[in-house]
Amino acid sequence: MQLIKMSCRGIKLYNSKRPSKYSKPEDPFYIQENTNPDKSILRFKAQRVGVGFEYRNGKKVICYFSAGTKEDWRKDADQFPSDGLGVPNKHSPGETWVDITNIQVKRIMRNRTAIAKSRHCDGVVPTNVDGASGNQAGFYFTADNQLDYNRYLVTEAHGNDLAIGLMNDVLQLNELVGDFDFAINVSCMDYHECHEYKPFFYARKPVFHIQYVSSITEGYQMQREICSSLERPRYMNTIIKHKMVNWKLDC
Repeated sequence: MQLIKMSCRGIKLYNSKRPSKYSKPEDPFYIQENTNPDKSILRFKAQRVGVGFEYRNGKKVICYFSAGTKEDWRKDADQFPSDGLGVPNKHSPGETWVDITNIQVKRIMRNRTAIAKSRHCDGVVPTNVDGASGNQAGFYFTADNQLDYNRYLVTEAHGNDLAIGLMNDVLQLNELVGDFDFAINVSCMDYHECHEYKPFFYARKPVFHIQYVSSITEGYQMQREICSSLERPRYMNTIIKHKMVNWKLDC
C-alpha cells in the first residue's frame, strides 16, 4: 500500500466491503514519506491491485486528508465557511477545527474523497475525526454528532468504491468497527490503548500502529520495548518511524 498526500494524502485498505482488493490483517507494511507537504507517501506491502501504474509496484494506495480541521496551506482552505470554524488545533500549527455538522464542510470532504478516487487511490484515511473528544474542536459536539459525521465519510468513500480507515477516535471503536475497513493508531503504547482495538481484531480487520521517534537511537530502543511488550497485541501491525524521513523498524 502507498499513502499519498494531496488535499488528501495516502494508505492501505482491507477486507470488509470489497474482499477481493484487500490483503490479510497480519500482512506487513512500511512507510515512505518525503518533506513535500503535497506529495508525502506512505507505502504498505500488499497484494497486487491490478491497476497498471508503475509507482504501485504491487502495492495499494490510500490517500489521507484532515476531515476535522482546516489546514491553512491547502488549496481549498478558502472554501471553509467562517461560521464553520472552531478553535485552533493545539497539536498542529496552522490548523483550525471545523464544524462537522456544517453542510459546506461536508461538501469539502466529499470533494476530497472524489479527488482521491480521481487519483486512483484504493482508499482514504480521514484524520482528526475525534473533535468531539474533550471538546477539542470547541463546538460541544455530542458523541452522536461524531458518529454521524464519521459514517458520512464512510458513505462517501464506499460510494466511490474506496476503502476507508479509522484514524484514532478510540472512544468509538465499538460503534464504528462495522463501518470502517481498517484502523490506524499513532502512539497507542504511550496512551495504553492498543488493546482497545479488540473489536477490529475480532472482526478480522487490520490495525496499523505507528510510533514516531525523534532519533534512530530512540527507534532501536523503542523497538526493543514495544515489540516485546504484552501491551502490544500480536495481531497489531507496528512500525517505528524516525520523524518524516525514510527510516523505519518493525516488529
